[in-house]
Amino acid sequence: MVFDKFDEYVEDLLLAQYRVSEIVEHPLTRGEIREEFIRHQIEQRYEHMRCYTGIIAEDAGNQQSGQLDLIIAKRTAEKRTLGNHAMIAAEDAVFVIEVKSNATGTDFKNLDERAAKYKTFTGGVEMSVGMFCYFYDLKMRNILKRLGYAFDEEMDGFVLSTDIVPKYKNIDFIIALDNDEDSDTGQSRAFFAIKDETQEDTVFRLFQNRPVSKHFFKLIKRGLE
Repeated sequence: MVFDKFDEYVEDLLLAQYRVSEIVEHPLTRGEIREEFIRHQIEQRYEHMRCYTGIIAEDAGNQQSGQLDLIIAKRTAEKRTLGNHAMIAAEDAVFVIEVKSNATGTDFKNLDERAAKYKTFTGGVEMSVGMFCYFYDLKMRNILKRLGYAFDEEMDGFVLSTDIVPKYKNIDFIIALDNDEDSDTGQSRAFFAIKDETQEDTVFRLFQNRPVSKHFFKLIKRGLE
């Protein structure tokens, strides 16, 4: 499909930009550059959409988050800016996205804990919290097991297992652009996983065919309709 070809180009471009940014030695600056690549692709695709770096907060309980990589707010959201950072009311935050160059198991665990906290903010229960990682520093079997999937040798692929209880209850989606081949399974390590909101229990839907980024962009679009 023509749109898949475009999304594959964008995915390859993001990975190419990731690799070029390796020339920047300062880790914080390098991370901010990579966040900017993603922000540019989102804002370029959807007119009038803005991605912010900053915090989400609420008045009622005087709670606020730490610094967040990407916040996508409602079109009607009131933003309060301090320099290059924005303060967004939790009730106005549609997406909170953490960006990692090479996500670890600890990164996913910490995000799940923070997501639980954010959703206790006034109006925060409706926000979607997710991880955008270029690569991840875990075995593919391990990260997908934490989402409820097991590798089926006979089918040569990952299948949803009713015997596995997903570890992440508060993360709503994960996208990994990692285009390396998994040494254990021979599968492409790229994937997009999204919580199935039609299910009472935590169930993730898994997409592995590239470009996986198309599912991420569709999610962003649905959240703003």
